[in-house]
Amino acid sequence: MGKRILALILAGLLMCGVAFCENDWSEEWASSVVVDVDWDNIYLFEGYIEQTLNEHLNNVHTPHITLGESLSGADLALYEILRDTISRVASTGHFVKSITLPYEVLGLTKSTYTAQELGVSSVKSWVHSHKHISDAINPMLGLETEKVGFALEYDMPYDLYWTTFIRFEHDIQFSSKELYLKQFKIEFGNKFAEHTLSEKTCETIIDEVHNAMENADAIVKAHAKESDYDKLRSYEETICDMVSYNYELAGVQRFHGTREEYEVESAFGQEYFWVFDGDADTNVVCNGYAKAFKYLCDISNFDGEVLCSTVSGGLEGINHAWNVVKMPDGNNYLVDVTNCDDGLIGEGDRLFLRGSTNGDVFTGYTIPVNSRAMRYRYDEILLSLVDLDMLALATQDYTPDSAVR
Repeated sequence: MGKRILALILAGLLMCGVAFCENDWSEEWASSVVVDVDWDNIYLFEGYIEQTLNEHLNNVHTPHITLGESLSGADLALYEILRDTISRVASTGHFVKSITLPYEVLGLTKSTYTAQELGVSSVKSWVHSHKHISDAINPMLGLETEKVGFALEYDMPYDLYWTTFIRFEHDIQFSSKELYLKQFKIEFGNKFAEHTLSEKTCETIIDEVHNAMENADAIVKAHAKESDYDKLRSYEETICDMVSYNYELAGVQRFHGTREEYEVESAFGQEYFWVFDGDADTNVVCNGYAKAFKYLCDISNFDGEVLCSTVSGGLEGINHAWNVVKMPDGNNYLVDVTNCDDGLIGEGDRLFLRGSTNGDVFTGYTIPVNSRAMRYRYDEILLSLVDLDMLALATQDYTPDSAVR
């Protein structure tokens, strides 16, 4: 549809900070998890949208790659707490602004560290010598919050619709001789925190969601009798017919519209339901293409084992999102729906169920398209979390007559 550039993925921002405090050591804090809930109707509204979306995922396959399973220790404990919280918010619409945790729930029982244990002459000087003290505290505790956030974003993309970032903070007290870890705080950014949508806009979006899910169901039903290969090919073609790339959201073109319209576009421009709403003015970036393809796979029945994952990384040095599909022959293949769209290098099926003889999961895979070599590289965090066999591409392209394992 006239798109001339590679799509950019606007990944959720995961930040890690610290709250400084040099108060009396006798200050106390609650030992249980504290959840602050904002009951503003806009959050309930978006919760309603998510519930509507989830009603159509009654036949979801087990995710091809579940990154949370690869975590351990404090990282796994943090992941499980966040997973349950995010899922609860997504299903109820009751927006959580923050969670405050005692370190014990993460399996961390030590809270006080002396200067000698830290290997410094002055804890106070040590703290102030770090621009981001979390960079020093996290390794000391065995915490890799970036990995935790990445795993959450990958394992539950549908449930994270309501937040723009997850911020991790260590609330500490310190003197020259000791560092005391008080509590661990997690804050969530909300897409509608700064600007409230009008009632008319909310009603419009609700109508779009219902219409989009009906359209998605209709797509699956229309191709239900096709072979697994033809079904996937039909999904790719249909997505490209229904949506165009959102240059404004990607920052390539200047946005022309009201502030409220920009807020709506920022909130939903990466969401898969905008692909299916039948509105030519609601378009997405590559994350939306990839999520839409996975969504259709998730609500489909296949004759063989077909598992679709959304992955992120780089395409020729530009952030990008695409799909890896495990087919009934037991091999994995690349699908880049965004660049299969009209006018792009992979137009048609040139980047559909492709294998590669050039590269590996670490260095990336080169896939020839016409006279050009397309280089796909997985995100380094993704590589550190998964069984690499799950990302390894077949050495040949998939064809309808590929032998079933």
